Amino acid sequence: MGFPQTYEWLNDRIGPARDLRPKDAGRPDQPGTVDEYLAGRLRAFADEERRFVPLELVVKPEYQSGESAPTDDIDSLYRQYQGRFVLIGDPGAGKSTSLRALMRQAIQRYRQDPRSYPIPVWISLGEGANPVDFDALLKKWWDERCYLPGTPEKEIRQNHLLLFLDGLNEMPFDSRDDRAQALRTFLEHNREVQAIVTCRIRDYEDDEKLKLPLPVVQVLPLDDDRIQDFITRNGGDDRLWQAIQDDEVPRSLAANPYNLYQLIQVYRDPARKAEDTPLPRDLKQLYRRYLRVTYDRYTRERLEQRDSQTPLLKLPLPKLEKRLGQLGFAMLAERKGASADLEWALHRRRRWRWGEQAIQDGLDLGVLVGDGRNIRFYHQSLHGYFAIEPLSRALTVSGGFDRLIKNPIALIRQIGDLGEASRPAVDALVRKLSNIDVDVRRAVVDALRQIKDTRAVPALIERLSDGDWVICVAVAGALGAIKDTRAVPALIERLTDQNSNVRRVAAYALREIKDIRAVPVLIECLTDQNSNVRGAAVEALGAIKDTRAITALIERLADEEDWDIRDAVAKALVQIGEAAVPALIECLTDQNSNVRGAAVEALGAIKDTRAVPALIERLAD
Repeated sequence: MGFPQTYEWLNDRIGPARDLRPKDAGRPDQPGTVDEYLAGRLRAFADEERRFVPLELVVKPEYQSGESAPTDDIDSLYRQYQGRFVLIGDPGAGKSTSLRALMRQAIQRYRQDPRSYPIPVWISLGEGANPVDFDALLKKWWDERCYLPGTPEKEIRQNHLLLFLDGLNEMPFDSRDDRAQALRTFLEHNREVQAIVTCRIRDYEDDEKLKLPLPVVQVLPLDDDRIQDFITRNGGDDRLWQAIQDDEVPRSLAANPYNLYQLIQVYRDPARKAEDTPLPRDLKQLYRRYLRVTYDRYTRERLEQRDSQTPLLKLPLPKLEKRLGQLGFAMLAERKGASADLEWALHRRRRWRWGEQAIQDGLDLGVLVGDGRNIRFYHQSLHGYFAIEPLSRALTVSGGFDRLIKNPIALIRQIGDLGEASRPAVDALVRKLSNIDVDVRRAVVDALRQIKDTRAVPALIERLSDGDWVICVAVAGALGAIKDTRAVPALIERLTDQNSNVRRVAAYALREIKDIRAVPVLIECLTDQNSNVRGAAVEALGAIKDTRAITALIERLADEEDWDIRDAVAKALVQIGEAAVPALIECLTDQNSNVRGAAVEALGAIKDTRAVPALIERLAD
C-alpha cells in the first residue's frame, strides 16, 4: 500500500480535533427533561433531511402476502400493530425516513398528552460501541445519549415507552447474532413495550437469526407518480422525468428516493447541461458524478459568499475520496459498525492516511454526519461506495484479506449492496470463492449475484460442485441472476443432485435463463419426489415456453395432488400461450374435474377464440 508522505503523516498525528465537536458535545452535568430531548431529536431530523423534501412513502403490510394492499398511511399501521413491527426495504428506499415520520407523530402526541402517550426514544443499532445486551444498550442510550431523567425500567413497567430502533442489519456483524437474540428476548419479555425496527430487506429475508417476533411492513419502491412528485418537490423538471421515463436504466435508479435525489443534482449540474452529458448508467457513475457536482457547488457557493463562516474544502476531491475510502474500510474492518466513535476516527490507524481534515471536509460536504461524539456516512450505500477500492486492494494482497480484515463478511455484503457499481472488485472476489470459511464463500457468492458481472460465471460454475450444499444453492441462484447461457449445462446436471434444495434452485435458475436445452430434464423433474422441485420445474417450463412441455404439464393436472402445483401448471400453460390451446380443449372432456377446471381457467386467460365452442359445451358440465 506504500507509506504516507512525512507531511501527511505528521498532519494526521495532530489532535485532538479542534473544530469537529460542537461546544455542547460534552456530557451534561445532570439529566435534562423529556421535552428537551424531543426538541433535540426534531432538530436532528431536520438536519438529516436538509438535502431534500421527503415523500410520504408507500408501504405494504404482511409484505409476503398478495392479499395485503399497499398504503401510504403508515400511521394507521402503527395503530393496527399497536406500535410493534419491523420496517424493511432496499438500501435508500426510505426506511429511516418513514421511521422519522412516525417519531415526529409520536412526539406530537406525547407533547399534547404526556400521561396518555409513551415517551418516544430513538436508538441507532448500528453503533459499534453499543453493548450487546439490549437492557444495557437501552440504559446506555437513556443515560449517555438521550440524557433522560429517571430510568427506562420505570417507563417499561408503566408501559410508557416507544422505541424507534434504526438499522437492525447495521449491527456489527461479528456480534450481530447475539445482539439480535438479545433484542428478541427483550421484545418477548416486554410485550407491552412498543418498538419499531428498521432492517434491510435482503438481510431480514436471508438471515433467520435476525427475525423478530413482530409483524413485517415493507417500504415499496417509488412508482411513476411518486417519482414525478419527488422530482417536482426537489427542484427537477418535466424534462428530467421524460429522460428517466424513456430509459430503463435511470428509471430503475429513480425508484429509490436516495438515488433519485442524486439524479436530480447531477441533472441540474450546469456543466452537464453545457456538455449535454447523459444521465448515469449505474450506481458507481451516479455516486461519482454526484460527489463531483456537490464538491463543485459547495466550493462555488463558498467563493461567492466570502462572509460565510463555513470554510472552503481543503482537500482536492481525489484525495478526499481516497481518505474517506480508507475511513469507511477501517470502520468495517475494525468492527465499528455503521457508526464509529469520533476519537477513534481521528486517532486510530494512521497508516490509512486519513485524518481530521478529511473528516471535516466530509462533514462540510454532507458525505459524513456526526453529533460531536460519533460519526458515520450519510447513507449505508455511500459507505459501501467509498470502501470498495481499499477492499479490492486488500483482497489482492497476499495474506491481506485475513490479516487486515477482522470482519470480511460485513465488507463483502457492503460491496454486494452496490450491485453493478462494484464491478471493479469482481476479480478479487472471485479469487476468494475458494476461501476455507464457508460463510465467506457464501458472502462472496451473494455479492457476485448482486453485481451480475459475467466475468464471475466460470468460477461460479466450478463452485456448483462445492462440498457444502448451502454454497451450491447460493451459486445456482447467482447464476440464475446473471443469466449467462454458459451456466446451462452445469445447472442441468444439478437437476439430478441428491439434495432437493439444490435441484429446486437449479430449476429456478434455468427459469431465469430460459434456455431450451433444459426442457427435457425439466420435464423429468415434473415427477420428482419433492413437491418444491416439481413446482420449480413447472415454473421453469412455463417461462421457457417450449411446446414439448405441453403434454407433460397436462399430465400433471391429473396426477398432481398439490393444489399449488396444479395452479402453477395452469399458469405455465397460459405462458406457453396459443400453442397449448388444442391440448387444453381436449382437457375440457377429461374425467378429472380438476383437469377440466384448470383447462377452463387457462383458456380464459389465453383468450383464443378457437376454444369458444368447447367452452360453451362445458356450460352444462
